[in-house]
Amino acid sequence: MNTNHTNILRTRVIIQITGLRPDVLKETNQKRWPEGKLAEVELRFIDGAFVTHRLTGLAVREGKKGKYVQMPSRSYMKDRTRKYYDYLHTGNWLTRRAFRHAILKEHKRTIKAHKDGQAPTPEEHELLLQVIITALPSRKTEWPESKRAEAEVRFLSGFMRNHTLRNVTIWASKDGDGFDVTGPARSYSKDGNKRFFDYLSSRDEGGRDNVNVIFTREYRDEIQRQLTFAGDDDEEFDTVDDDDPETLGESIDDDTPF
Repeated sequence: MNTNHTNILRTRVIIQITGLRPDVLKETNQKRWPEGKLAEVELRFIDGAFVTHRLTGLAVREGKKGKYVQMPSRSYMKDRTRKYYDYLHTGNWLTRRAFRHAILKEHKRTIKAHKDGQAPTPEEHELLLQVIITALPSRKTEWPESKRAEAEVRFLSGFMRNHTLRNVTIWASKDGDGFDVTGPARSYSKDGNKRFFDYLSSRDEGGRDNVNVIFTREYRDEIQRQLTFAGDDDEEFDTVDDDDPETLGESIDDDTPF
């Protein structure tokens, strides 16, 4: 779909190190820490679009080639090999390196602050972003009745430039009045029931309402654009994502790398 029309939004983000390896903090009573994991990380939106929201599921890890940043993701099997589908994704190695550098810099600053007995003070980053409607219903899709659109957030500047937050879905609300927006999530079982952990979340009702407004406004605008530019033939929208585990292989919801 054409994205030139999309409104550009502003936001401010801090990189928050929410957990450090126990030996760094010299504590022995922490939860079991996975091998190779150095820190837990989240992005906190403190102003503008997505204010009060946080994006979790990131981690600093030690690999064979050094430190790297693990993204929020889900695992799936393809050709008997476990692979990972990143919800926060970039195909550009330069912007991936810039993102990694920003996270590792904050990780280093946080460790130093702890060693000095001080509270870490994360640096603020101002970012530009776009909300994009990537798919609407068509005869090719078999969506749930209440599903209205698929969307994503594309970051245009700063350390998140060229990164995309994928798997955002717009639904008709249960009461039939308005829409609900859900972000990427992983499923897990508790007491025999299937539940979901949202990677993009907010405890503030006003913040959640603001995000709903942003996505539903873009959804309505996209519907209007399609009605305006539609030709004599019915237009259909291809919703197949070459990176989506739903089309690549068997998805594994209850097993994540963190």
